[in-house]
Amino acid sequence: MTLPLWGCSFDYGETAAADDGQPDIVMNNVEYVRVRDGYPVVRFTAESAERYESRQAMDLQNFSFEQFETHKENVNAMGSAGIANVELESGNIHMTG
Repeated sequence: MTLPLWGCSFDYGETAAADDGQPDIVMNNVEYVRVRDGYPVVRFTAESAERYESRQAMDLQNFSFEQFETHKENVNAMGSAGIANVELESGNIHMTG
């Protein structure tokens, strides 16, 4: 029996300028969980997320988060904001609204 092979390709068009103001990735209804040593460290959700490689940042709309105790599943901090900006290199998050 022969199984079909599937593949896909993407047409990225012409290379855009490094900082044209357009996000590189746009995602909706995002849930992200960071896990370390088998335990969740932080979970965040956002209505939308836009990632910008040129400035190493992600902009989030209607953002909420939960931070967990070390090596436990108990939440020790939580919050939400209308807008959040994540600095990808440092992991710092600036929230407003």
